[in-house]
Amino acid sequence: MKPILSGGFGNAAARTLLAVILAAAASGRPALGVQVSRSFANSVGIVNGSWGGTEGQAASPNGSCAVTLFGGTLSLADFRFGVAPNNVPSGSVITGVRVRVVATSPDSTAAVELVEPGGSTSRPISLASGACGGAFVESGGDGDLWGLSLSDTDVIDSSFGVRVSGQGDEDLGPFRLDGVTITVFFTPPPPPPPAAPTVLGATSQQNRVHLAWTDNSSDETSFSVERSTAVVPFAEIGTSPQDVATFDDATAQCNVDYSYRVRAFRQGDGIYSTYSNVATVTHLCPDLTVTKSTSTPTVVVNQTWTWSLHVANGGTGPATFTELQAILADTLPPAPASFGNVGVSWGGGTSGTLSCEIHTALLDCLAIGLFTIPAAGTLTVTVDGTSPTPGFFANGGNDCSVDSGGALVETSEMNNACNLSTVEVEALSVFGDGFESGALGAWAGSSP
Repeated sequence: MKPILSGGFGNAAARTLLAVILAAAASGRPALGVQVSRSFANSVGIVNGSWGGTEGQAASPNGSCAVTLFGGTLSLADFRFGVAPNNVPSGSVITGVRVRVVATSPDSTAAVELVEPGGSTSRPISLASGACGGAFVESGGDGDLWGLSLSDTDVIDSSFGVRVSGQGDEDLGPFRLDGVTITVFFTPPPPPPPAAPTVLGATSQQNRVHLAWTDNSSDETSFSVERSTAVVPFAEIGTSPQDVATFDDATAQCNVDYSYRVRAFRQGDGIYSTYSNVATVTHLCPDLTVTKSTSTPTVVVNQTWTWSLHVANGGTGPATFTELQAILADTLPPAPASFGNVGVSWGGGTSGTLSCEIHTALLDCLAIGLFTIPAAGTLTVTVDGTSPTPGFFANGGNDCSVDSGGALVETSEMNNACNLSTVEVEALSVFGDGFESGALGAWAGSSP
């Protein structure tokens, strides 16, 4: 279905423009036609012949006819198909012209000539006899350009119009002309593409690269996000919904340089905008390690020792934990050992609050709110332990780890476990004189 604009002249001071515009709907399908009438000044003039009545009475179908007894030609021009809003849009393809003539003649001697800036073409028309405005004839239609090469600029030119010629008869009656309407059929140009996004920025954040841009379009359906590296060309990695000018790339790899660009997409006609600027960023990731040490390798029964768990971020990005995410976990040796007095200290810009508690020989450290260990930041947790009986108490290995909940994407995921640390509890007792039983040979002699 093609949009149509129709124009017909009014009286000597005005003409009527009839427009039917089929606009593209959001789905990309043509909308239903809209019919609008307007009146404009016109340039109607007699070329030759002698017309009775008023020239304006031959300008639009109004029941009042201009009359010529023997014959004449009426020129109708300046149909104003270039006047908005009911106009032929610039860039349209003209597909046909139809001319409707409301006239009567006793001997059917009449012709209509379509005039455009580059030339004209004439066609005979057969008219019936009758009362003023009682009959009409049409010539042309969609697909009929009258043998002319018509462009959008031709039909909006002020010279575009028609010349109508007719012949009356002295005995049978005059030639009566009551109006002419021109209908222009055209295919409108496609709408312009959506406006391109601008001010695209990329920021490396915990576990993602965050993108944000300025949305300059009002008709996009979504945004297409593309990414490239030094060895991988640009390719779409995802989309952002209409009016949402942000995107998180959760597939970015640690310590890789990425380039991003964004363009708007309109689903109705499958048209993309041009691209935004290119934003580049190195995705920085943390690399947490934890090491364990003991305050002393040996103690006696019921003597306190301290295990220290030292966490360091050796990566290039911060390690950020959110509410109640597990930061550190350690499975402590079972009974008869017992543990308490947990201490926490940190440095190198580490911020936030964490909670460390021991439940059934299991140490858990959780974030309270946001807890961040920046690159080169550190965290140390200490745990005091005792045992009422001798033995070897080992701690570490795979039972102790940092980022124990797997919340982070790290440069290396294979170095989160503690080293093994062992404390030996010796079975020694102390006499009142300060000598340790078992440290010396058996006492000889008698007590003083």
